[in-house]
Amino acid sequence: MTIRHILTIAATTSIAACALTSCDWVKDDLSDCPECQGTLSVKIEHRYNMLHADAASSRVEKADVFIRNTATGETQHKAFDKAMLDASGYYADMEFAGAGTYDCLVWSGIDNKIFDWDTQTVSLATQQGDTIARRLPLIFHGKSDATNVELRSDNLATVDMMQDTKFVNVTFNYNGSRHVQDTDFLLTLSAPNSILDASNNTAADHATTYKPYGARTESIDHQQVVSYALSTLRLMEKDRAQCRLRLDYHPTDGSQGQNLFDIPLLDYLLMCKDFEGERMTTQEYLDRQSTYHIVFLIRDTGNPHAPFAVSVLSVNNWQMRDDQPVVKTN
Repeated sequence: MTIRHILTIAATTSIAACALTSCDWVKDDLSDCPECQGTLSVKIEHRYNMLHADAASSRVEKADVFIRNTATGETQHKAFDKAMLDASGYYADMEFAGAGTYDCLVWSGIDNKIFDWDTQTVSLATQQGDTIARRLPLIFHGKSDATNVELRSDNLATVDMMQDTKFVNVTFNYNGSRHVQDTDFLLTLSAPNSILDASNNTAADHATTYKPYGARTESIDHQQVVSYALSTLRLMEKDRAQCRLRLDYHPTDGSQGQNLFDIPLLDYLLMCKDFEGERMTTQEYLDRQSTYHIVFLIRDTGNPHAPFAVSVLSVNNWQMRDDQPVVKTN
């Protein structure tokens, strides 16, 4: 039996119950007749990804659903865990008080540490100069405005969730004469995205620095390979000038350090848009893509004051080669 059939049967049953109890449908205030109010079913999907396929059942682990009557401002909230979503086919049934137009807001991955229940915003609670070196929770946002809700009808709103948590995996290969470890380098990502408002826009007044939550060094085919994993929140084109990725050589023995690069991150990430998101806008590509893989090849320079140079940069499917070192930009 489909969800639509279930909703239809539920609506029919509700109508019959109201007839038996002689409910007054003329009254505007239906609070004394809960059987007459019905439900608004919010369908939770995750098609806003690079595959354009619904991945909600495998990616969205829970949902906090808010519905708001646009006329009265009354807001209702209900939390759904994975078991509840699986059992319903990712339909979230919400009680509503009276017909009208409703806005639907869905967050996934939130908790009391990062979510303001009054403003319905996500905040990592960072101050100027703070750094985050942990893996962020998998946060999704979805919104559907102006759903017309009628009594004694099958009311349905569909919300397409956007993955706000982004992952940036950075690897560099080195086949020079030095012995290097991941602790010899400092990788940072900075972006003004530590606050997401109810409309999912970045709203921080300062940039937050993100450090790797994971790092390792391996020896592969006579090369030393150093890998880092970072996570951050939504990347927006409007913040392009403030989103940067920086790598510094910072040896633990106290010897001469070096800045290898300080690059405008989004400019580089968007170079692969031509391959992966040809028909997408810039912001759509940044929102649909959730994981980036950046690879550097590092070589020796023979200069003790600047021992390394970056000779190759690869971002997902896009690659830049140059016989000269990649120029640092500031």
